[in-house]
Amino acid sequence: MVCRPCLDRLYGGYEKACGHGWDILTGKPLSGTCSDCGQHAESLHCPDGPHIERTEEDRVSDILSAANHIRNFTRGVTKEDFVRRHDAITQDAVLRQLCIVSEAALHLSPSFREKHPTVPWTEIIETGTAAISRYRELNFDKVWEIVTRDVQALAKEMETVR
Repeated sequence: MVCRPCLDRLYGGYEKACGHGWDILTGKPLSGTCSDCGQHAESLHCPDGPHIERTEEDRVSDILSAANHIRNFTRGVTKEDFVRRHDAITQDAVLRQLCIVSEAALHLSPSFREKHPTVPWTEIIETGTAAISRYRELNFDKVWEIVTRDVQALAKEMETVR
């Protein structure tokens, strides 16, 4: 769920996002917490009051945490095991963390990303998008390469920001 201000900021307005305002599983109006800003949201609207956005430091922390999880999930796993789907639980866990890295990276400002040109931002962001929207077409050789090379390089770079 995303509140109205975040919809406006992220997607250019309510009409450009799905925005039905209903939970497809329960058939009830949505209410809860905005996944982007943490504000209470009901049917995609924030209550009146100040809107608190996540900081770039929060996003960097999310990236570091997800990279650490990926490192832990793949410790002792060979490329062959990962790629050939011998361990679907590890694949799923890694993909979930890659989505977190991707989403956090997507919401970092362009100026922040420009300050870290060695990080393959586009590839990292696109990996999360692919894991969600093109999940049946994923190339796990490429995912392994991103996990072992790009995410770890990103984590190393983000450690210098902290």
